Amino acid sequence: MSETLTPTLQALFGLLVLLGIAWLLSESRREVSLRLVLGGLGLQLLLGVLLLKWPAAKEAFLLLNEMVLALQKATDAGAQFVFGYLAGGDAPFAVTAPEHGFVFAFRALPLILVVSALSALLFHWRI
Repeated sequence: MSETLTPTLQALFGLLVLLGIAWLLSESRREVSLRLVLGGLGLQLLLGVLLLKWPAAKEAFLLLNEMVLALQKATDAGAQFVFGYLAGGDAPFAVTAPEHGFVFAFRALPLILVVSALSALLFHWRI
């Protein structure tokens, strides 16, 4: 079998398996609208082709990635200012195990809080 055909068949099989699981776990299997399911699959396929084959979509996602990285860099700087070495700043002592230097509460949670606050603000502004 062709090497490019195998991932496509695997993706289609996975899609069918997920649809089957959703149908099996449904409370009202008789009320499943085939038109709605096919419309959703068509929309998913259209978005997949758009995002994978259209260069402008790739550029838009790269720009979005740059914005997220800038937000992360600013959040890291603020967390280091407030929490010092716990948030990735310079340690005031000799570090013997740098692989244990990542403290989730001071490195990852500040970014989660900033993104949550920004989404709440944008929701409040109805954006």
